[in-house]
Order: sequence, then C-alpha cells, then structure tokens
Amino acid sequence: MDKNRNFFIIFWTIFLCYLLLSTGLIFVQKPNGDEAVLTNVSINFINHGFMGVTSGRNIYNFKDYETHFYWQPPLSIYLRGIWFKIFGIGLLQTRFLGLIFGVLGLISWYIILKKLNLHQKSILLVLLIIALDYIYTRLSVDGRLLDIISSAFTFFSWAVYLSTREKNFKISLFLSSSFVVLSCLTHVNGIIGLFGLLLLIFIFDKNRFGFSNILYFIFPYLIGLFGWGYYILQNPSAFISQFFGNIHVIKQTFFSLIYKEIFNRYLVAYGFSSDFPIYSRLLAIILLLYICSYIFIAIKYFQNKQKIYQVIFLLTTITQAYLFILPHKFTVHLCFIIPLFAVCVGLTYDELSKYKFSRIFLIFIFLSILLSCGVNFYRFKKNDYLKYKKDAIEIKKYCLKPGIFIIGPMELGFELGFDKIFDDASLGYKIKQKNIRADFIITNEIYRRFFQYYSLYQQEIDVYVKNVFKKYFLLYKGKIYELYGRQE
Repeated sequence: MDKNRNFFIIFWTIFLCYLLLSTGLIFVQKPNGDEAVLTNVSINFINHGFMGVTSGRNIYNFKDYETHFYWQPPLSIYLRGIWFKIFGIGLLQTRFLGLIFGVLGLISWYIILKKLNLHQKSILLVLLIIALDYIYTRLSVDGRLLDIISSAFTFFSWAVYLSTREKNFKISLFLSSSFVVLSCLTHVNGIIGLFGLLLLIFIFDKNRFGFSNILYFIFPYLIGLFGWGYYILQNPSAFISQFFGNIHVIKQTFFSLIYKEIFNRYLVAYGFSSDFPIYSRLLAIILLLYICSYIFIAIKYFQNKQKIYQVIFLLTTITQAYLFILPHKFTVHLCFIIPLFAVCVGLTYDELSKYKFSRIFLIFIFLSILLSCGVNFYRFKKNDYLKYKKDAIEIKKYCLKPGIFIIGPMELGFELGFDKIFDDASLGYKIKQKNIRADFIITNEIYRRFFQYYSLYQQEIDVYVKNVFKKYFLLYKGKIYELYGRQE
C-alpha cells in the first residue's frame, strides 16, 4: 500500500512539473512561421468556409494554395478551428491545445509501460525523462500542432490496444485502429501508428487475428479514407500538386538521407548549429544516452525474446526507419521517437539496477535530465515571446489604421491580423506584382537572410528589393523586427 501511495505521489508530481514547465514555455517562445500558416488556414476555415493560405507567398508554386490546403491531412485544421470557436483566436489558445495532446502522450506511455509490466520505478524514470525533455516540452506547446497531435494519437492507439485486448479483442482492434486513423488524418507520420499497431498484434495476438476480426480492424480506415477522400475530391489536381509536391520538394540520395538524418535532424537538435553557443554541444550527452540505451536494448532483444524488449526495440527501430526515409529532416518529427528513446533508457536502467555500477548509469541519466532542464530555463531567461510582444506593441502604433497593407513575417498576424499582413521576402517580385504598394514593410532575421541570398545568387531580385527600399524609411527598430514606412 505504501509503495503504491509513494508511486502515485511521484507520478502526479512528475505530471505537475510537466504542466508547469510546458505552460511556462507557452509564454516565452516566439511564434514561428508554421504556427502562423496553419492558424491562417484555420481562421479562413471558420470565418470564410475554405481552407487556404492567404497571408503568405506560395513558395513552391503549389496549385490553388490560396483556397485549398493539402500539404497535410486536415484534422488539425478542424480541431484548431473548433478550439478557436470555443476559446477565441490567438497564439496562446492554439498552444494550450497542443499542451493537451502532450499530456495525452505522457498518459499513453504510462498505460503502455504498465501493460508491459515494467517496474514502477522504471516507469517513473521514463515519464520523468519525457516530461522534462526540452524537445518534447517545446513541441508539445508549439502551435504547429501537427506533430504533437499525431504522435499523441499514435501512442494512445498502442495504449488502447494493450489495455483492452484481453477484455474484448474485436473492440480493441476497432478502437486502436480508430486512433491510428486520427493520427494519420493529422499528419502522414501517423502511419507510424499503423506499423506499430500491426507489430503489437503480431507479437501478442497473431493467433487470434482471424478473418472474422478483419472488419473491426479495417472499418476505421475505410471511414478515414472516405472522409479525407471527400475533401480531396473538391480539388484533386491541387491535392496532387501540394501533397506529393511537399513530399518531393527535396530530391535525396541514400547517402544524403544518412547525412541529413544525422546532421540536420539530430545534431542540430542537440546543439550542433551555428545558431547555438559552443557550450550547447554538451546536449550531445542526452543523444549519447539515447543511442547507448537503444544499443543495449538491441543486444537484449537478440539475447532473449522477452516481449518487453521485442516491443520496445522493434517499435523504436520501425519509427526511426520511417523517419530516416522521410525526405524532410525536421526536428519537429522527434516527438515521435524521443518517448521511445526514453523507454529504452528506462529499460536499460531496469536491467542494470541489478548491479552495483548501475549508479553510474543513473548519474548519466540525471545529468541528461539536468541538461534538458537547463535548456528550458534558458528559454525562460531569454523570453523571445516578450521581445516579440514588445516589438508588436510598438508596431501596432503605426499599423492599426483601417485598410493598411503590410509586407512582413506572417507570425505578426497574431498581433496585427492575418488579413493585414502578407509574408513575402521578395517584396512582391516572386508573386509577379512588382508594383505592389505596401503601406509598411517589416523585416526580421529571416528576411535579412533572404536579402543576403538575393545579393549573392539572384541579382535581379536583389536590385528590385533595393529599389523598393528606396521608397521606404525606417520607423522603428526593435529586438526582432524593423518597421519601414512608405515615403509619400
């Protein structure tokens, strides 16, 4: 009884820490372009009845980008729209929606590990690692939403299957498949959920999965395909242009996939970037912990066929293999794999705890946790959202008049209104509106990088941009943005 009581005290303490930490991060992270683009689509959906991006340039020249959104499946757009209807439109609102799904991911892993009979202290360790991981916490409150919602539904589908399979196998198949469908309708990475569910069925119930159960398994997928297909049929050519264009924007070779997986996804995420100070490379200790634990679990898997090692090793391997073949090497996809790495750490500790030297490994774990906490505390100290807010307040003094048209970073739409701003670093050149007359131009670091790129590689655009700026003068220079007004 005392052990259970202590377990739940620690369990709820971990959840409280996660909630406090993540809620704090909501108020210190500057909005980004993905948050703005997807919010723009949701606003158009609830206010005008169509899903399209109207506040930014069509970078890849996708067909009907302004009226139909086919980059990803549409569920997150619907969820965000419903959320806005209830709680109002805003950056903080959309981030709180992400936090709910971050919590769902944590709950899912508690259920999964409980059903896999992992020892209580190791379950707590896994939950602690996930709850404080600086990548998972950031992504759980990122208003992009696609990744955290899809990963949460994926993990919950596995949890539902493991917790209901013995009571009612057919219902278990139906419910777990339903959550996989929700994951896939949020992001194409939801296919990880399907691969994982098939693996769990094979490991635990391959002898029970007969013809009579197939309908329960596939029915949710048929419904999902029907729903998504109905939306696709509204503009099939735009779907082909956007969905497949988004996948094949970057041509890859096998060796470039390996290189970019290592450098663009993992090393960038763990401090090896010119954008970070040199001491941030200490974060590689966390990555090293994950890699070593995964290798240890791989060894245990090949040494014996205990189900818990089978499940975790194969789920981790399948997830990483899928992420490897993706052409885009975004760090936002790491929310699918980090919880699995955390479980590998917990399993490794569970096995090594039989030996005296396990304390060394435990020190290694807590050093990694402290490093994650250090990143999160650094975010609190840096508080980019406060800088963003201060700049936005000053910019608003000039830009709140009716009928104002602004060229600038789309994330300022959260403050100025998405109907007033148009995001185009070419200042109209690439949308073939070279005589475009913006009342104001707002620039930031990303815009300056584009200007530098134009000066080096696209001279015609560079000349055009410089000629445009001759008609404007600097009104305000802040921490993040510069505001230029048009000379009358």
